[in-house]
Amino acid sequence: MRFAFPCADISCQLGHISAEEYRIIEQHLRKQNPLPRKDIERYWPALFRRLKEVAAKEGLDYWDIKNIRLHYLKYHDEYIDKGDGLLRLLSPTEKELCRAKLGTVKEILTSKKERIIILEDGERVLGRYLPSVKPGDLIAYHRRFATDVLSEEEAAELRRR
Repeated sequence: MRFAFPCADISCQLGHISAEEYRIIEQHLRKQNPLPRKDIERYWPALFRRLKEVAAKEGLDYWDIKNIRLHYLKYHDEYIDKGDGLLRLLSPTEKELCRAKLGTVKEILTSKKERIIILEDGERVLGRYLPSVKPGDLIAYHRRFATDVLSEEEAAELRRR
């Protein structure tokens, strides 16, 4: 869910999920309490169609975390460029925010409500869904949410795109 949640606000604004559904999704993610798969697939139908397409290309189960990460790191931007699903309704600025980006963690600021990750380039992203991230880690992020800690190899793949 940490990969899809940053886009939930757009889904809510466009009326594809309700404000109550958005609240439920956020609560589950904050508590690290998984939602039932059927609910997740209902909230993000275009994403799961894309995950199934990637899984078929790569010979993986569409729910496999390897497939989800591969979709995000290798194929996500292609779907943005094609304007697939709700992505066709986004402005150019929103599309740019949705792209997977890479950064190296410089510092982490923590308050009672939030963890802010400051990257070496000065970018600030929310770190609430990566509790074990530390300075020096390479991370992927989109829509200002840190989504994944990457190995050097995975970071190199993202840089090649």
